[in-house]
Amino acid sequence: MVRDLTEQAQTLLQSAHEQELPMAVMEQVVMVLQEVAGSLNYQEYFLLRYPDESWLTLRSQEGQRWLLAYGHESDAQTTQQELSLQNLPLQVVPLEVLSILFLGLGLQQAEGLLFYDQAGERQVGKSVMQADLQAQVNRYLQGIPLPPEDMSLA
Repeated sequence: MVRDLTEQAQTLLQSAHEQELPMAVMEQVVMVLQEVAGSLNYQEYFLLRYPDESWLTLRSQEGQRWLLAYGHESDAQTTQQELSLQNLPLQVVPLEVLSILFLGLGLQQAEGLLFYDQAGERQVGKSVMQADLQAQVNRYLQGIPLPPEDMSLA
């Protein structure tokens, strides 16, 4: 069962300690992620993952690398089948949208996330640039005083 954004947000908030983030910071991060998720069509997307648990990223014609998220499992499976012809052993993995966006904050190997919301359409998606997502979070965090033990996170 796919959980709504409120339930997903609660799960992320509960992981603040695990993520080594102060609760006030995680609350702001979750607020930003919920705003971004509001412009997407689904609460859960399907990503492609390698057996070593790294995520598949693909290069666009412009040379940018994107982490792809499909709103329809069949589209992810079609991509998986196409790439299996190139001997890429990939798994289709469902992931909640807020978890994907949180993952997007720390992307190292890609410029951002590309969400494919339309069934059968794997050419045009909604992009979320990692730098823009990070900048939006940073704007929200500007006014939050951190407790003294957390000053290293500032």
